[in-house]
Amino acid sequence: MNNTSEIYNSINLFIERGNKIKEPNEKEDNELANQGIVPLLDIQGSEYLIWLNEINTFSSRHLKKHPFIKAFRIVIFSERQKVILSKR
Repeated sequence: MNNTSEIYNSINLFIERGNKIKEPNEKEDNELANQGIVPLLDIQGSEYLIWLNEINTFSSRHLKKHPFIKAFRIVIFSERQKVILSKR
């Protein structure tokens, strides 16, 4: 995948999937907020973890020279840790 438009399309697909993963949790978060409970994470679960791992693999392969690659990796690592720790 060397074509810039292919990379751009892949990134958009990741964004769309992320929004679909987050939607059900936003509804749950709103219900909890109405009950006076503050949710710990916006997105939880194995689907989110799989999505993060796929983004990590994609960015390692196709975004090596991107100026923000280190920031991507830090955010992905941090988010994975939140999910793992929330399951304990």
